[in-house]
Amino acid sequence: MDAQTFADMAGELMRSTLDSWRTDNHRFAVFHAGLGCEHALKAYLSHLDPVLVADTHTDQALRYRIFGLDDKDGVKPLTEARTISMERAFKDAEKFMRGRMPVTKQQFDVLAQSRNGLTHLAWYNTTLTKQAVVTGIQIAEAVRAELAITAATFWGDYETVFNDLAKIKAMPAPASSLSKLPAAAETLAKQEVEQARRAAHTAASVAHNTATKEAARAALWTALQVTGLRAQENAIILLETHGILPSTHVLTEATHPAPPAPYGHTTPSPSKPLSLPPSTRRSPQPARGMSLCARPCPIS
Repeated sequence: MDAQTFADMAGELMRSTLDSWRTDNHRFAVFHAGLGCEHALKAYLSHLDPVLVADTHTDQALRYRIFGLDDKDGVKPLTEARTISMERAFKDAEKFMRGRMPVTKQQFDVLAQSRNGLTHLAWYNTTLTKQAVVTGIQIAEAVRAELAITAATFWGDYETVFNDLAKIKAMPAPASSLSKLPAAAETLAKQEVEQARRAAHTAASVAHNTATKEAARAALWTALQVTGLRAQENAIILLETHGILPSTHVLTEATHPAPPAPYGHTTPSPSKPLSLPPSTRRSPQPARGMSLCARPCPIS
């Protein structure tokens, strides 16, 4: 663990930030911007002196390692070493950069709070998405310049556009994302086949206990339609995730969304299923013994 390691991780995370922005995955764009910024700041401090990133309030493992004493009795292994916080790293780096830090503490706080919110609550203020990402880019670029890392090495394919989010958004989906699509589609198909099998089995059980053929037919129709709608929405999510379809998650500057519902509760799906024929647009209620599943997570 040294300045080069931190810098390599920072560059990879910032490129991932822009990959996520490019495919409308704004949560990951903010999360990776926060992580990339933290690693960039620690790369800068480690470049000055590795001791600067050691958290002396918890243990001395990192300090002992820096001085070659990590094999002594009583010294904790490196896996248990702790570094300073993202906030402390910014505060110290700002002093050492002597006016060359491009953002204020208030601007940095937006990024830090968003990153911490996603880390600990899986939630952040989405109205500040762009501000958080831009702040992360500015800090990372300032550190890159301080460490004399070439833009091509740090930003990769984004060398000339890393500071223009509109141009990045207009770029086609990354090839790495598209290359994963066939495997993800196959996995999704297998999952939906299994889901359909279970739904049909449940419907058959319900039909067996019904008094009329009409009721049995209704139970089977309900099972198949619910399963079809579920597969349809999952396919849309899959294509959105890989940048084939535009994301239906629209950022708004006028609203401040509430934190997510407690575990076990579901929220309305933001995605809209494909248009259905008039005769089937209204989703039937599930038959007795069946339940509508909450919206599943997209395939990664």
